[in-house]
Amino acid sequence: MKRTLFIVLLSLFMVTSLWGPIGSAHEHFGGGDAPGENTGYEGPPVTVTLYHHIYNLLDSVPMNTQPMDDAAPDIAQGRTMPTMQSPAGDAPVSNANNIFMFSSPGPVHYNESLDDPRYHPERGLGEDLLLDSEEPVVYWYMSADATELLIPGQGIGVMPQIEVTATLRLGDDLNSDLTQGQVVSEGSTVVDIMSTPQGDMVTEIEIPMSSPSTDIPADESFNLEVSWAQIDDGGVTFADRQWKIHTGTEFPNRMELTIENPIRMNYVHPQIIGDRQIAVHTAFTTPLGNYDVDLDKLTMEVRNDEGETVILHENGNLVEGEHVRGPVIVQRDYGHFAHHEPVLVTWVWDYEAADAPPGDYVVEASASNLQGNAIATKGAGFTLSETGEATAVDSEGHIETAQTGDTDDAPLGLAPVIASLLGALALTAHRRER
Repeated sequence: MKRTLFIVLLSLFMVTSLWGPIGSAHEHFGGGDAPGENTGYEGPPVTVTLYHHIYNLLDSVPMNTQPMDDAAPDIAQGRTMPTMQSPAGDAPVSNANNIFMFSSPGPVHYNESLDDPRYHPERGLGEDLLLDSEEPVVYWYMSADATELLIPGQGIGVMPQIEVTATLRLGDDLNSDLTQGQVVSEGSTVVDIMSTPQGDMVTEIEIPMSSPSTDIPADESFNLEVSWAQIDDGGVTFADRQWKIHTGTEFPNRMELTIENPIRMNYVHPQIIGDRQIAVHTAFTTPLGNYDVDLDKLTMEVRNDEGETVILHENGNLVEGEHVRGPVIVQRDYGHFAHHEPVLVTWVWDYEAADAPPGDYVVEASASNLQGNAIATKGAGFTLSETGEATAVDSEGHIETAQTGDTDDAPLGLAPVIASLLGALALTAHRRER
């Protein structure tokens, strides 16, 4: 067992050394294929929800596809005095009626503190984020009972005609003026907020935005500003002291954004290892970061040349077959500057112990993004000979034989074998719906 684990980890290193990290034409934290190439995702654009992890009103805060922790408290914070904001260079006034969210490529860690969670200082995207023309929507939660901060129990207040504005811009440098970035989409809505102990204390504010004007380059990334005011007089905005922001799972401040490239599968690579075993290597990532790959929704299936399922490992369980180990998973979502490196997943099948008959086999693997609305799938194949040796072709066309362990383009002597494998892949490509 220890020897097999060592071989698996060594083979993971060999595979990543051979093909390298795969990410974007815009070199950011990762590297790799340009958008538009075979990513394993062939579905329509999907709407992803970017949750705003607001735990105070003084800092820019991260947003990602991870919901806030169920136990995270509602901060229910506001101001006990009117708030104003003016253009830079004017007389200084309180910049307290807006907040910026930036795209975080890593998870927010609530396990150390629910009130002040940890997040990674790195920002950015793994590849260009391709936006659909669907109009984004921001949901924001406010109440009009900030006087309760002064007089506990007096949760009463009214804020008429408050305009809440959402602006999506390029740029993620928190040390710069984020308002100077190119506007991608924007929108606003005007609402009357009323809070009483007998009625709804918190108002959900829906902010429809304009159709995106551009994709988001990986080397620029993006930010979202939400601001609120009752009066806008030549760029100087004013809001009464009654407002209060609400957060947590009950009040999930968020942006819904429709994207065309929600997930990428880099490859599925069957590797022949010692003792007549096949290691099935796969790699997945998303433009938003490798945290966005759902490790609970991994699938690996092996089918014979009759189309019959020989191995099915799904959602952490071996559903069909035997003598399968894994998956071994390497997900560097905690490491600095590694958030866009692919998640590496490997299964090992002992085909000799399974007494697998000679023939052609197709292996297909897939994974989902964190919100479960996009699945990337790729297929590969291998042939077992009468003597139990194997020849494999991966999803990118690399060939490996049991005799040498080398990978290369298909040699002439293997042409019939490879043609058979590719034919089997083509016949079964649409057999299963993911």
